[in-house]
Amino acid sequence: MKLKLTKAVIEAIEPPESGALFVRDSEVPGFALRVTANGAKSYIVERKMGGKTVRVTVGRVGVVTLPDARVEGMRLLAGMAAGKNPHDERRESAPTEVVTLDMLFEDYLTERTRTDPPLKPRTVDDYRKLWRYLADWHALPADSIDASMVIERHKALTAKPSGTTANRVMRTLSAVMNYALNNEQYIKPGGVPLIVLNPVVVLRQRRLWNRERRRKNYLDAATLPLWWKLVDDVADERWPDRWEVVRDYWRFLLFTGMRSYEAARLEVAKVNLRRGTFEVEDTKNRESFEVPVGPWVRAMLERRVAAAKKIGSPWVFPAPKREVGHTSPAHDIREILVAKHDLAWTPHDLRRTFATWLDSLEVSSFVVKRLLNHKSGAAGDVTAGYVQSDIERLRPIVDRLEAKLIGMCCPQDECAPAGATGTG
Repeated sequence: MKLKLTKAVIEAIEPPESGALFVRDSEVPGFALRVTANGAKSYIVERKMGGKTVRVTVGRVGVVTLPDARVEGMRLLAGMAAGKNPHDERRESAPTEVVTLDMLFEDYLTERTRTDPPLKPRTVDDYRKLWRYLADWHALPADSIDASMVIERHKALTAKPSGTTANRVMRTLSAVMNYALNNEQYIKPGGVPLIVLNPVVVLRQRRLWNRERRRKNYLDAATLPLWWKLVDDVADERWPDRWEVVRDYWRFLLFTGMRSYEAARLEVAKVNLRRGTFEVEDTKNRESFEVPVGPWVRAMLERRVAAAKKIGSPWVFPAPKREVGHTSPAHDIREILVAKHDLAWTPHDLRRTFATWLDSLEVSSFVVKRLLNHKSGAAGDVTAGYVQSDIERLRPIVDRLEAKLIGMCCPQDECAPAGATGTG
């Protein structure tokens, strides 16, 4: 396949089902894009030398820009035309030090935080937590990790702490190995690739991945009033400086379906009380997110914004004693109340509750996805691209859902928002 390579063209190219796809550039003969089945995209150059095709990787897409890759590609092609094989130069300059698994991991994170889009700090933290389960492997040479080690560790992690954790650890390891597998800088002396085969593929080949069941917990009509009373119980002398913010924050999650960490970072400047909306930037799917709120949430936000301004905080749910300045999901308080009321729930259960009762209103799937800030369909979903859900179209739906939830939480009409001035 031959095309004029542009950023838009490169982003639109889908990976092949197996092997590698080569898209030759119509502008620079010998320059091309290689796309592997796992989605890795790299710039390459290729030319006949001594009757054989010599193919050289220029750099990874997202790390090297297209203009820079073209310049470097033309330099390599000029050398190849003069009889210089870039592989010979790389063999001579190949590192002699042992590349440990932890070195590979750190290189992977460094590159991924420079790519576009970069890894979010929260994702990096998650990777580091998972990586600790392989702490005894960190100092081992990266190419010493084999399939038998992967099988044994996956089995051990499945037994404790869980099958889901075992899968997540191995997915992280697989990503690191794929990074080395598709990276020209990891060449051993003699020109041999550091990683020839990703050892984690054995889990797929032998069907050893643990089956993961999505959680389905949500608060039904019988549980919602019990949960509301549990949240009221947060008004406790043990948390004099936190309870009001935590109470409003938890209820905000129920009425908006927000992801807990995104709601915690809601800024005062992003709340439009006149329009009755709020906006969140830098979301999980990297798209800004603005939605209307119902009258109950609007009244609560008026109080929260006033309280935040009074103490000079930029956060709707402030926590001045925390370094980040905004509240946490308050798992410590939640666990105490869960034990006291014998009512288990998590912040994500509130998101599922919002989605479940929203669906009960028989609204379209596009509206559900819009209010949950899920992307509507795959990249090729043309219909989703035409359907736009503006604020005023969403407002009556949000109002109906809020009224329905309040009716279930407070059958006796006891859900009037109380005053709030505290910090989380």
